[in-house]
Amino acid sequence: MKRWASLEKPMRTKNDERWFYQKQGFVKSVITGFMVLAVLFVSFGSVSAEETPAISDSEQFIRWHSTAFGTGWYLNNYVQSVIQAEDGSYVSVGFTSPYQNNSIAQHAYMTKFNQNGSIAWDTVFGGGADGQGTASPNTNYRFLKVIQLANGDFLGIGQTDDNLGMAVNGYQNIFAVRVSNEGNVIWQKAYGVQDRETNVNAWGAAENVDGSIVVWGSYWNRYNDYDRGYHILVELNLSGDGNLNQTNLITDDFGNDSTIDATDHDMKKTADGGYLAYQNICTSGALWTDTLVKLNASGQREWGLALIPKESSTGYGSSRVQNSSICVLPDGYLIAGITTVAADGGLSNAPIVYKLDLAGNVQWTKVYQHLTLNNQATDIFACQTADNNVILSIVNGYSTTDFTAFKVASSDGSIQWAKSYGNTTGFERGYGGNAFITIKENSVGQLLGVGNGFITKFSGDGSVAFVTEKFTTQVRDSFNIIDIEANAFTDAGAMMKFTFSGTMSQKDLSLLTGLTAQDSSAVGEPATLQSIAITTPASKLQYQVGEALDLSGLVVTGTYSNGTSKVETITADNISGFDSSAAAINQVLTITVGDKTTTFTVQIVGSSEPGVGVFTGFLGQDPYGSYFLYNKEDFNNSFLAYQINPSLPSAKMYKHYLNNGCQIVALKDLNKGYMDYSAAASACLLAQMRGESFDINSYFGRSDAKLYDEAVSNVGIVDQYGNVTY
Repeated sequence: MKRWASLEKPMRTKNDERWFYQKQGFVKSVITGFMVLAVLFVSFGSVSAEETPAISDSEQFIRWHSTAFGTGWYLNNYVQSVIQAEDGSYVSVGFTSPYQNNSIAQHAYMTKFNQNGSIAWDTVFGGGADGQGTASPNTNYRFLKVIQLANGDFLGIGQTDDNLGMAVNGYQNIFAVRVSNEGNVIWQKAYGVQDRETNVNAWGAAENVDGSIVVWGSYWNRYNDYDRGYHILVELNLSGDGNLNQTNLITDDFGNDSTIDATDHDMKKTADGGYLAYQNICTSGALWTDTLVKLNASGQREWGLALIPKESSTGYGSSRVQNSSICVLPDGYLIAGITTVAADGGLSNAPIVYKLDLAGNVQWTKVYQHLTLNNQATDIFACQTADNNVILSIVNGYSTTDFTAFKVASSDGSIQWAKSYGNTTGFERGYGGNAFITIKENSVGQLLGVGNGFITKFSGDGSVAFVTEKFTTQVRDSFNIIDIEANAFTDAGAMMKFTFSGTMSQKDLSLLTGLTAQDSSAVGEPATLQSIAITTPASKLQYQVGEALDLSGLVVTGTYSNGTSKVETITADNISGFDSSAAAINQVLTITVGDKTTTFTVQIVGSSEPGVGVFTGFLGQDPYGSYFLYNKEDFNNSFLAYQINPSLPSAKMYKHYLNNGCQIVALKDLNKGYMDYSAAASACLLAQMRGESFDINSYFGRSDAKLYDEAVSNVGIVDQYGNVTY
């Protein structure tokens, strides 16, 4: 679109506009059939289509990438957490397990994926033979959780057993890294206890409204220092730059008789600013089982619950609930874990889900069987959905490695759908071929999964639009849902929060390894045409009566579901609506490609009477030199509507004129084309001074009627609603 390098016509002031309306009233009184208008300039820019992501949000795909960072004969990529970022991309964290150069070390990694699953950036931290910075060889760094902060940065948290001068002899520290949205490391730190042999792990985090960060995890002291039990929860309060402000411990208050599994835990913030904390606890004379404690915002216990399934329901006397995840719902909490039940003549590890109200009362408890090919589930991940239900993904146990996802209604525990995913050949042989994925519902209701060396996106009902040898799906419809009775000990978990009396230290790190992940192959839905648009108008937009259609210069571009675009081949067969048998002011032609359409407007010019013109419209020009054509009748009607009420729909054409700061530079004659406005106005005033009537159509037919002498191209046709077509 043409733009002037400088504004040759100055911006009008409000006084200019008032004067013009006064002049307009005078001119209108003596000119029959047309209205002369010019208004206050308002800046106007070109309109472009919204940037399309590489693959649209509606597209399903699976994309493989290198299974680890670096090279070696023992490489794995263990995904621990995935989120969708504010810009629609995805970020996952976890750790690798390479064997390189006689060194075994785990590296923590954070990877950002574009919406189509391709890798935008990745960062890797750790030691080992190829580590850098302060990391020691043969040490491990793991990310277990990632969150996005209010300014767009990401915080990865986890653990390390590196000897950093805090925890020693293989004991663990909290490891945290803040990374910008562009993948630049802002800070990386470790936090640990120097006193004796202590493990401190992090597996949850949240940002406060003031930009500070709370990190929670587990704390274990071999020598039971501070007389608070061997295994308890820890809470670190950090500033936005990672500096440690305060350390709190949250104890179960069972004392020395309790043991907490340091790897089996969860904690979620609740709507009231408190927490719901979960640990797998074993007390003296009791079984290992879920223990939940609701803490208020001050860290004081509101209620506790330990849930142990009854043997009469499970058929097994030592059933326990473990590996649980918490989902916080508007009307309560849904807890999903694994338990053991008698099934098929043996024992089965099966998903168990129970619902609590906001006061911790059990609403229902369900066990799900035969959701995997061998009726075993060894791990479980819970994802809350936008409709406040829960999608669970589980791994087949023992010899099979495919995974199953199923959606559970939070109201009653019923299954809405269930599907298994795995290797096509593996399914045919009775087992799958893809390991467990960390699953997440994205902002448009699709499911996003990140697994060992792959990322996939499929529909919200679990269906997959693509089938490959490496990834396919099977519907599971032979599952069983069992109502379970359980003992609920509501006096359990007498936890409370108190300030740590020991010394929690922090240390700055420099562990970026320089290793990178590699994109591999991708499979998606077949690309389908999403839209077409005119990117270059046809050279000929004005025809004489009887002329044939000319599509020279016309360029139409199609946009496809995989984010690609291409120029479409357009012939007369793609065009409808063209009729040059009679004059037409604005004839709309429709371009059709497949089932997609777009339109443009042409004019058919023909004399109505010898020596008489046909006034059809006003040609306006904005301060940047762009042209807009307004139909005469519609423009006059829109002007009158604007005087009555500017918010009327019929005033939109005139509002377009005002908002774009246009001035009338020419009048459109159906026969001759664009006639110079200034010359027409002068002829009108001259006729008035002579006491003669003035008819604009007769003026157009005169030999002295002046054509507009500027080259006019790329004219935007404005309809009565203010929409512009070219």
